[in-house]
Amino acid sequence: MVSRMSKRLVLISSTMIMLLVFALMIHNLTRLVLWADEAWTVEASGGSVHDAIERVGEDVHPPLFFMELNMWRRITGDSIFAMRYLAVLLTVISTALVIRLGHDLFGGLTGLIAGLLYALNDMIAVFGQEVRHYAQQQVLCVLVIWLYWRLWQRPSRGRAAVFSIAGAALLLSNYWGGFVLLALGVHAILTQRRQIRMWLLTFAGIGILYIPWLPMLYKQITEERPNGLPRALDNSWPVFKQLMLNVVGAPEILWVLLLAAGVVGVRRLWKPTAASVLPALIIGMTLGGSVLANAVYASLSTRSVAVMIPAVVVLAANALAQFRRPEQVIVVGFLVWYGATTAAADPPGRADWPDVADYLAAHSGPDDLILLELNNRELMDWEENVLAYYLDHEPEHLRYLPTEGARVDDPAGFGAYLERNLQDEPSVWIVKLGWPYYDLRADVQRLGFDESAPVAAWEPFTGLPIEVYRFDRPPSGEPVAAFGDVMRLADASMTSRDQQVTVNLVWWPADVPTWNYTVSTFALNESGALVKQHDSYPMNNQSPTLNWQADQVYYDSHVLGDLPPGQYQVGIKVYYFTDPGFQQLEIVPVAGCEQNCDYWLLGTVEISDSELTR
Repeated sequence: MVSRMSKRLVLISSTMIMLLVFALMIHNLTRLVLWADEAWTVEASGGSVHDAIERVGEDVHPPLFFMELNMWRRITGDSIFAMRYLAVLLTVISTALVIRLGHDLFGGLTGLIAGLLYALNDMIAVFGQEVRHYAQQQVLCVLVIWLYWRLWQRPSRGRAAVFSIAGAALLLSNYWGGFVLLALGVHAILTQRRQIRMWLLTFAGIGILYIPWLPMLYKQITEERPNGLPRALDNSWPVFKQLMLNVVGAPEILWVLLLAAGVVGVRRLWKPTAASVLPALIIGMTLGGSVLANAVYASLSTRSVAVMIPAVVVLAANALAQFRRPEQVIVVGFLVWYGATTAAADPPGRADWPDVADYLAAHSGPDDLILLELNNRELMDWEENVLAYYLDHEPEHLRYLPTEGARVDDPAGFGAYLERNLQDEPSVWIVKLGWPYYDLRADVQRLGFDESAPVAAWEPFTGLPIEVYRFDRPPSGEPVAAFGDVMRLADASMTSRDQQVTVNLVWWPADVPTWNYTVSTFALNESGALVKQHDSYPMNNQSPTLNWQADQVYYDSHVLGDLPPGQYQVGIKVYYFTDPGFQQLEIVPVAGCEQNCDYWLLGTVEISDSELTR
């Protein structure tokens, strides 16, 4: 029996561990870009709850978390912080349950050590900061084990019913929860044969609650993923070593020894108990069952096998709690230090899609269409969701069209599909993740578009470059303005965000330029005073006019930032330097004007409360 003082100490220590978990999870919660599976989760959990179930049925997951996230978003919205905050809360709850599980199985000290090891587990840290179902998987896994132990200690109909409901919820959150339930069933048979009828009825209750999802599970395996799960690992020794490192942590040999000691005892060897056998069975059956299942149906993954993490930390904590105090402090201190300073499992790779979306939002005109061509179809299904999320959450309304899926689904009809969608478009962007499979640029050029801007590139992702291309149709009418005899302006527009104005221009030179023209965009306040100005060669110095050809189109974009609230006139000026030292400049006058010919006024904008209206 724990004394009143020790109960208070356990409560204080448990609270500190949970606060530590919350601080670790909430810190830099939005720092990482959404990764592909997160974006798919966001897309799948949109619409109605029924829509979420149908969408999940098309993949390889059970539906419970997606239904929960759907309802969560109705309350909190779908910002990255709000959606990931759900994982933070679930991780804090699972930490509390791990502490309670360790306490009930082996004692208060074991619970505290288990909670600390759980808080520092690298996979748990990853799960606690992403919009995926794995944080909920952990909560339900620990909850089911704890409820089982309570039922094992004192059987009752009420406890059996609650356990059945929790077991079905675990299966409806992650299929690998089935191995945990199998281990619990084996444990019940080995330790409580006299109660076998009660256990059979209890586990039958789980099956009855799960029956409605079985047809969808069958469809997922036989129709949606008949060849196995994408990115499934193979049954090989290097894979098993990596699984051990990711799930348990390093140094692996120390963890193996602690798990063994947790089963057989430290001071009194070869004294396994019903409590120590329980987590050992969960670990063994999860690993063994996963390997056997993988031999029949490709399905092995680190994230699914992670259902055994609670059993791992509780069993290791049981061994550590039996150490003498000096050794205990040294080993626990080492594990805490090692867990805090090293990473046995890192978050998945992510592309810089927010910056791509920001670039497109800043430099797109109101009529632009963005074509998404993101590698092969399988990868498109993932990365397209990420970019779409960030495009949808830009302040400006951005139009985009996924092209790759349409091409793969109907190669023969893709030309007509593209022509139908682009026939009324004056300009398009192409976002491309590498070109190993198909080059959409040729199709766009055949439809009458010309590449009009230097390619914008980002750091490669999965070894493939991220690139953005701009295409404009050659103008069919008169220019909106002209500077001198050469610099014709085919089109001009303004966009805005966060008290900045972006001026987007399409140049159409009448002849080959003989100078490197500088384009100046500026904002004048109501009294005519200059407030902001941006001068550069076209497209931020990337498209110097000495490289231009006559009658080609060239896209140009300039940003006027940090404009205070007020009304402004936005104008354009063109000039060039006549000397190598850039001291003597010549302003190119606006063609056809009679006064103030040094510049051309594009229009008036008003900035109020960080919003711009034309």
